[in-house]
Amino acid sequence: MKKTVITLATAMTTLFAFSQNIVEDLNQGSGNAIPNNITFIGSTFYYTADDGVNGNELWKFDGVNNTIVDVNPGSSGSFPTNLLEINGELLFVADDGTNGSELFHYDGTNLNAFDINPGSNGSSVSNLYIFDNKAYFSAGDGTNGFELWEFDGTDVNLYDINPGSGDSYPSNFMKYDNNLYFAAEDGTNGRELFMFDGASVSLVEDLNPGTGTSMPSNLLVTQGKLFFTADDPTNGTELRAYDGTTIDVVDINPGASDSYPYFLTPVGDTLYFGATNQTDGTDLFSYDGTNLIGHDINVGTNNSAPGFLRIGANGELLLSADDGTNGSELWVFENGNASMIDINPGANGSQASYFTIFENEVYFSANDGSSGDELFKYNNGTAVLVEDIEVGSGASSPSNLIVYNDRLFFTASTMSNGRELYSFDGNTVNLHEVNQGASGSSVSLLNGGLNRILFRADDGSLGLELYQLCVLDTSVTVSVNGDFTSNATNVDYQWVDCSNGYSAISGETNASFTPTTNGDYAVIISSNGCADTSSCYTLANVGTMDYELQKLKLYPNPANDYIDIDTDLTIESVRLTSLTGQMIQAEINNNRISLEGITNGVYIVNIHTENEVIRKRIVKE
Repeated sequence: MKKTVITLATAMTTLFAFSQNIVEDLNQGSGNAIPNNITFIGSTFYYTADDGVNGNELWKFDGVNNTIVDVNPGSSGSFPTNLLEINGELLFVADDGTNGSELFHYDGTNLNAFDINPGSNGSSVSNLYIFDNKAYFSAGDGTNGFELWEFDGTDVNLYDINPGSGDSYPSNFMKYDNNLYFAAEDGTNGRELFMFDGASVSLVEDLNPGTGTSMPSNLLVTQGKLFFTADDPTNGTELRAYDGTTIDVVDINPGASDSYPYFLTPVGDTLYFGATNQTDGTDLFSYDGTNLIGHDINVGTNNSAPGFLRIGANGELLLSADDGTNGSELWVFENGNASMIDINPGANGSQASYFTIFENEVYFSANDGSSGDELFKYNNGTAVLVEDIEVGSGASSPSNLIVYNDRLFFTASTMSNGRELYSFDGNTVNLHEVNQGASGSSVSLLNGGLNRILFRADDGSLGLELYQLCVLDTSVTVSVNGDFTSNATNVDYQWVDCSNGYSAISGETNASFTPTTNGDYAVIISSNGCADTSSCYTLANVGTMDYELQKLKLYPNPANDYIDIDTDLTIESVRLTSLTGQMIQAEINNNRISLEGITNGVYIVNIHTENEVIRKRIVKE
């Protein structure tokens, strides 16, 4: 009796499915629906669009059903804006045609309007911010001016900072130490920093005494403090640090001159930012709570103009800056050490931008001087070109970089395809073309959820509409015992027999499947209207009787140049494949397998005898 053995301990192949298609031609024919404000909440996408019948309205898409939430019945539209999640539900601003622009709350079924300013003028809600499971915003009720308002989940409440009809215009909200901080005007002290403790509003400090205004902005919490920029007549516009008791000035440009700090970026316990002083010009600075350091990338008073500050994959700071010699290049600050990555040698610089972390590396757009503006990645002191999408000196100008379901998505443009959607899995850049040809589809507004990317695009005939790209993990792990397991989670499964027209196997609807007979098997993965099928995997009599296994040897293993097969069995053919089953090399009736030119790694030798297929794992060094 022969014994079935899978000699490969674990075989895994990964293939992600991509299938882009229109969600719905909302504005029939060539009309533009112009979807906007794409927002994912829970298990639903919300967005705004004009279907040509109802005007610009709110829509929701659950992966299967695409439904209008008609705030203003008729053709005028409500023009929803400021879509924001609160406790798993939706807040937004819209005009119902009667009350003007007001606040709306939608729980997925019920739509509630809050008429803050009675009548048709609207309250012009803006600056929505979630704090302590409530929403805070600026609005005008027609009596008290534009003031601080609270939505508590049921009703709206007014906090009148500037009594009477005067406006306080609250903005720049930030939570710190369980309180809400923001900039506002109380009618006496100018525009200053205020605090809301959940019950009442108070002035933190009148930095610019009297009616003068300090204009607090760039609020950020780090080092256990609230940092912001503000102006006073003694120090000018400078960095401030508030510990809950005292506001200290970090005077970058001594005296009354301004430093105008910008791009405040915390890295560990150090705050980095761009600013200007009379010694260093506009350059990079850092502050650790005690020490202020000017990094003077462009030595002297010349400007390095630091921009696109971003924390890297390993806790380092990345930015673009100009040292006066190499142009605007990628700079890395790590453990107190600064280094320039000269992507484009010479004075022109690479103009590195759009830094995005993917698979513990930083991806960005840059120009190396020969490939144009293309996709690059940085890791451990080295920046490399990922792919020259617009081959040659032309630029594909990657932008809109986002990461979803273990893929990097972005838009790029070529002379052949125009601006389209691309994805990168860590190995291969894939084009997802909506409008075939050179015109492109003008892809924008990428957002991920429900195992798909939603985006706006134009296929050249239907106008600007909402599209989706399904992103399903169809990888399968095959164990030593012959168990097949899908690596996808939170999806539906159906195992199928590839050799029988991909027919469904009755009852096999779990993530794992153990075949009872030899054959080729795959799994269909489906989720919220997206579906795809994995590659087919073979289960066969991959071993033979013990005495036959003992009569077959592979050596040397590991090997450098070749592998010899020592056996008395009759060999019909030999194939060398990767762990994923990709053909590397075929040998017919040959007891020696050449490894010349093959990359170091682990491979499978598939030995076909008269009656069996014997698979053995080898290592090429």
